[in-house]
Amino acid sequence: MSKIDVSTLKEGDTFIHKGVLYEVWQKNTWNTRCRYLNDKYRYGDWWEYLYCDFSNYTKVEI
Repeated sequence: MSKIDVSTLKEGDTFIHKGVLYEVWQKNTWNTRCRYLNDKYRYGDWWEYLYCDFSNYTKVEI
């Protein structure tokens, strides 16, 4: 696996960071919002993904 900056990925691309699989969901100027693909939480009757933000300079594995 090679390491690249998360900013080089496109929306919808998947990557691994510290052993967890993520999908790029939204890109901004300073950060990239991603969602966990291997975890969901339940909110009422809805299943929602968990989201987190990464700095665009974070190194990830593809």
